[in-house]
Amino acid sequence: MLTNEQAQRLKLKPLNDETILLAENALAWINSNTKISVNLDDVQANVRLFVSKYIDVMDMSVGVTSESIGGLSQSFSTAKKTDMLIELANAIFGEENVTIGKVTFTPAKRRWR
Repeated sequence: MLTNEQAQRLKLKPLNDETILLAENALAWINSNTKISVNLDDVQANVRLFVSKYIDVMDMSVGVTSESIGGLSQSFSTAKKTDMLIELANAIFGEENVTIGKVTFTPAKRRWR
């Protein structure tokens, strides 16, 4: 459980019960899915960034999201938050640190040997 001092070190805004719960969940995700060791006494910038972005992802509504700016528009799906978190972790921690993707890919031509 995060204490108020630890939550303040993460620089969470707004600092409320829901944000603290999401931060705890983000830290559990890091511990379960990466090789990163989180030290709450001296939190690394990449961990703070992931926790912040994790909270943003979890706050997104599920479905298709779109935006329009100056006649240009784009749409994307927010249906798979797990995929979004994996991509986020790869971007922030680097692919070598993410252990969730322990899947090995076998090209179709090698599959039949």
